[in-house]
Amino acid sequence: MLRIATLHGLLLGLLLASFKTTAAGLTGLWVGYYSYTDNHRVPMSVAIQSDGQQFVGQMIEPNTSKNPSDVGRPAIIFGTVNGTAVVFNKAYFSDVESTNPVMLKDDTNRVRYELEATDNGQTLFGRWSVGGMSGRATFKRISANIVDKLP
Repeated sequence: MLRIATLHGLLLGLLLASFKTTAAGLTGLWVGYYSYTDNHRVPMSVAIQSDGQQFVGQMIEPNTSKNPSDVGRPAIIFGTVNGTAVVFNKAYFSDVESTNPVMLKDDTNRVRYELEATDNGQTLFGRWSVGGMSGRATFKRISANIVDKLP
C-alpha cells in the first residue's frame, strides 16, 4: 500500500511540475500562423517575455494591406496564462499610445487570441477573433536545438 501511495504522489508531483512549467514558461521565440475561414495562412513570429501568469511580447507578420511601402505589421501582445489556457490581445503598433504600461488608442480593435498550450508547452493552438472575423492560430516554440537542425 505504501508503494502505491508513493507512486501516486510521485506522479502527482510530476503532473504539477509540468503544469507550472507551462504557466511560467512562455518566454522565448515562437513562430506560427493565423488563418481565416478560407484556410489562407498568414505567417508570424513573436518574442514573449513571461513572468508567472502575465506576459508581454512583440509580434511581426507580413503586410496584408495594399500599401507596398509597408514591410510588415509589428504588434504588441499582452495576456495571461491560467494552467494551459493562454489568452492575449494583440494591437498593432499604429494603435499603441504607450508600451509601458500598455495603453492603446481609444478606437483600437484588439485581436483576441484564446489558445491552449500542449506538447509540454511547445505548441500553442486555438482561435483568434476581432469584430465579426475569426479563425485559427498555431504557434511553435523555436529553440537553438531546432535552429541547428534546419538545413
